[in-house]
Amino acid sequence: MKLHFEKKNTLDSSLFPSSNKKLISELAAALVAGVFIFLFIHLFVPVDHANHVPVVFPIEQGEGVFQIASKLEESNLIHSKWSFTLYAVLTGRAFNLQSGDYLIAPSLNAHTIIQKFTSGDVLKEHVIIQEGWDLKRMAQYFEDRKMFSRKNFLL
Repeated sequence: MKLHFEKKNTLDSSLFPSSNKKLISELAAALVAGVFIFLFIHLFVPVDHANHVPVVFPIEQGEGVFQIASKLEESNLIHSKWSFTLYAVLTGRAFNLQSGDYLIAPSLNAHTIIQKFTSGDVLKEHVIIQEGWDLKRMAQYFEDRKMFSRKNFLL
């Protein structure tokens, strides 16, 4: 008695009929489209497009992109700290974020916020010192504007 064994190729096309291949490619395309839509919403759609009231958002010296993203998410200025961080890293901007105080409104998207942080578009205070003011009057002016105290100015 002679036994005959057939060795079946595990990658035989009969294991993956064309209908399954089509289904797999459609699922892959749907997954890619889903990820694209998710990232588009998280990066280019603002949290609240109707709210144009800016808040002062401080970035301290030495803060990293994930710390900044966490604070933005807690302040309800971005959708997700993870997508913000990923986008900043993938675009090479994660290490170019500058410290300072920024005016950020919920109507800004994450892409625009990252641009502000990398360009150094910090809150600027215009100061007008009038001719004839003495140091005490200047100190009072700065204290009234809550820039610093009279005492610190006069030291």
